[in-house]
Amino acid sequence: MLIYLEIILGGIFTIIVIALLRPIAKLLGATEEMMSNCLTYGRILLIGMTAFILQNSFQSFMIVAEKPRFGLGISIAAGITNMVLDFLFIYVFRLGVAGTAIATITSQTVGAIIPLIYFSRKNDTMLKLGKTKFELSTIIKTCTNGSSEMVTNLSMSLVNILFNMQVMKIAGANGVSAYGIIMYVGFLFVGTYMGYSLGTVPTIGYHYGAGNKDELKSEIHKSFEKYISEFDDIPESLKDTSVEEVDRTPAENLAYQVGWTSLVLKWEEDERKGLQAKTPSNEFKWNQLGDLY
Repeated sequence: MLIYLEIILGGIFTIIVIALLRPIAKLLGATEEMMSNCLTYGRILLIGMTAFILQNSFQSFMIVAEKPRFGLGISIAAGITNMVLDFLFIYVFRLGVAGTAIATITSQTVGAIIPLIYFSRKNDTMLKLGKTKFELSTIIKTCTNGSSEMVTNLSMSLVNILFNMQVMKIAGANGVSAYGIIMYVGFLFVGTYMGYSLGTVPTIGYHYGAGNKDELKSEIHKSFEKYISEFDDIPESLKDTSVEEVDRTPAENLAYQVGWTSLVLKWEEDERKGLQAKTPSNEFKWNQLGDLY
């Protein structure tokens, strides 16, 4: 049902945003000199919005279906498609901004169509795309469960938008381009953590929802072992040492995780007793979580 809902909502959002693209671009600081490129790139890119949504969703389904290598192969195929078409459309055919957008939505389509076909047909996994019915409760649970990720992405997007607007005032279009390059380089490092999260969260969520306690404990244990192994090479003498690239010392990092785990266990305990879980707790407010370590 969620896949069908994403297709419908993706189409609706595409139509709405395309219609409002010019005022949105102007609001975000696009000059008249940039407007033509903004509209060309934006309109073409928005055509692939549904494919972009499906591509990201199917990666989670691939993990749950225990096909992470297949999902990785699809991501690589989509990435190679983007790179090859960028070269052809921009350098060979001289399509400029339009060529870049076409290459992007083509790669997104590759990342969406392959798993769509795979799950629509008979396969050797527990998942298959078939007939469904509208279940509002499932949609609400899904949206509620993903609310934290939504807030995270919204905040990151808002920061990038505001930063771009300030860079535009200070350094113009060249400054925004430079910031874009730096941001993409940063993705190379952030991608490691995002990849691990994408690989574990869907599996843990699936087993939790299905009530598979043994599998759930196994997945949590695997994640714990990977996390704790990061501290194996840190001697006792450096446990309270700060480094510029990390906002916590090793001891503070461990204490922070213990503090969060204690809060989660307290929420679970309160719910089992029929009490309303107080988040984050009676002792902490959301702006005081630094005190956990």
